[in-house]
Order: sequence, then structure tokens, then C-alpha cells
Amino acid sequence: MLEDPQALAVHARAKAALDSIDQLARQQWDAEQAKLAARPIEERQRALEKLAQRFAGTSTAEQIRHTLAQLAETQRQELAQRQQLAASLLEAAQADFSQHNWLACLERCDRLLREFADLPEAKQAQALLEQLKTQPEHMQRACDRLTERLGELHLALAESWLRKGEPQLAIATYQKVSAMFPGTRYAELARVRLHQLTENPFQQTQFSP
Repeated sequence: MLEDPQALAVHARAKAALDSIDQLARQQWDAEQAKLAARPIEERQRALEKLAQRFAGTSTAEQIRHTLAQLAETQRQELAQRQQLAASLLEAAQADFSQHNWLACLERCDRLLREFADLPEAKQAQALLEQLKTQPEHMQRACDRLTERLGELHLALAESWLRKGEPQLAIATYQKVSAMFPGTRYAELARVRLHQLTENPFQQTQFSP
């Protein structure tokens, strides 16, 4: 039995219309992907949801739905990784507190508050931080350790300038150490190196702070 020619013509026109809509959907999807590539996942999801609804029934809409499922899985994995990292940071901060590593504890708590404010670990970090800040002797030790670290870093910076063949920058850094940390071993080491460089500008002997 032959099919109805009129029905075939209607079907052909409908298919052509659907193909045209699908082509338009593909063009808009390509444009959205290029525009949203660097945007947060949540923003990309909202835009793709609207696009999938607008072109529902097309093959492109099905592909968009597949992409949305992939984004949701990526989001789930990223959240799990963030939760794991936040838990590790909190555990390390609590260990630092118990072992009297006050500066390390402060730094970890600060990172939790900055990068994981939406997670419960941030609230626990805030409580730990407040507990630490009620003890001025602990804060003093943290400040002392930070001073030591800054002194070490500046001395290492000066040596780095010397290795790069920039003695004037090294001298400026040693002078900065002397001004920032008077009466410390870092200032004494800087004084010695300044004397060596003044006596022999080509000397680049390295030392450990």
C-alpha cells in the first residue's frame, strides 16, 4: 500500500522545520559555550537550562541536557574535594593548636575563613581563632614566628638577587633587613653581608640564615 503523498509532504515540511530549529539551537549553543566557558558552573547551568527549554524536542536540546548532567557531576566532585580539603585544613589547624604552633594555626584558620566560608569547617575555624586570640601570649609567639619567617625570607631574597647578578638590589634588601629587624640575628647577618659586599663587590658567598 502506498503512503498518502499529502502526509509525506507534511512530514517533509515538518522535518525541515525541525532541522532548521535544531540548526538554530546548535548555533546558539555554540555561542553560549564560547561566552560562558570561563564563567562559574552555576551561571553556565542557568544559561543552558534556558536554552534546553527554549529548544525542547530537538537533538541539540538532548545534547545540552547531557552537558548539564556532566556539569552537575563536576559540581558534585568539586564540592566533595572542597569538603575534603576543608576537613584536612581544620584537622591540621586543631593539631597546630594542640602542639602550640600558633602561627600555623592562625594561617590555616584564616584560609578556611577565606576559601571555605560556606562550609561548616569555617565556623569551627572561627571558634578556634577566637579561642587563640583570647591568649595574648599565644598571639605574641605567633608574631615572633612571623618576624622570624620574614627575616629568613628577606635574607633569602637578597641572596637570590646576588645569584641573579643584581648586587645593588641585594644591598638594598640587606639594608631593609637591618632597618626592619634591629637587634636580631637577621640584622647581624645582613650587616656581615653588607660589609662583605662593600669590601668586595664581586663576592657572592652564600650562607644559610
